[in-house]
Amino acid sequence: MDETIPNVSDAERDALRALWARGPGRVRDLLAALPDRGWAYSTLQTLLHRLEQKGLVAREAATGGAIYRATVTREELLQRRLTALGRELADDSPVSLLHGIVAGRRLRARELAEMRALLDELEAKSLRKGRGRSS
Repeated sequence: MDETIPNVSDAERDALRALWARGPGRVRDLLAALPDRGWAYSTLQTLLHRLEQKGLVAREAATGGAIYRATVTREELLQRRLTALGRELADDSPVSLLHGIVAGRRLRARELAEMRALLDELEAKSLRKGRGRSS
């Protein structure tokens, strides 16, 4: 997977969130999912076109108007953006990046438990990969 990701504006992120929440749709369908934005049809169409140029949205011709769908999940976008940020600001160190994200935050017991479980899972995967290598 290509980890580079173009910048995504706040408005473009809102358009992606609508696609993630409701799934593929026409511009008018997505406008209905974004009532708080008060966007004109042409505004959302422009945002979707920009996202398509960035490779984050695909457009399919259909009767009644093009249908847009996200080509990246929320999790994939998050992973790409954090990887790029880690390279840029944390000297490509996952530990430094994680520290920057959580330092100074008050974490709930549930959040800490989820982090520990994730680290345990990653450690187990790493150990399994290590066993598969020949020395």
